[in-house]
Amino acid sequence: MSNQRLSRWTGIVLVLAASLLYLATLDNGLRPGELAGGDLITHQYAQVQGRPSNAPGYPLYTMGGWLWFHGLRSLLGPDANPTAILSAYSTLWALLALGLLYYLILHLTGNWIIAFLLGAFYAVSYFFWYYAVSSEQYSSAVAQTLAIVVLALRWDAAQDRT
Repeated sequence: MSNQRLSRWTGIVLVLAASLLYLATLDNGLRPGELAGGDLITHQYAQVQGRPSNAPGYPLYTMGGWLWFHGLRSLLGPDANPTAILSAYSTLWALLALGLLYYLILHLTGNWIIAFLLGAFYAVSYFFWYYAVSSEQYSSAVAQTLAIVVLALRWDAAQDRT
């Protein structure tokens, strides 16, 4: 197997393993303190109702969450756990972020082992894991930031070739 192919499969294994872990630990209920307010409940209401969640509004996350929630609700039925559906939207963003992080580390180091180990470490860090399994917008912010960095590196590489 070529090194490039091995690198690609290693990234796929990383994202698949993280998806199994995140889905097994997905937030599926609210604790009483969360019902009092804060970002978590604010994001959940905003996604379900399709409205801005706070001052900046996180429009991509909120409107995408609205589409995700109502699309999955129509497929899974009204008895599906709404908290788990909303939390799975953060998982989707987290998996995208993890794939981009792996790609970025691989691109910078050229070593799939380092990329895998650092990606796996980040995937199970408390901060990232928590936001990957709860309905918070931080995993989308991480994914969007990493996408900008990847695009900047690609643009820079394209400029070097011209």
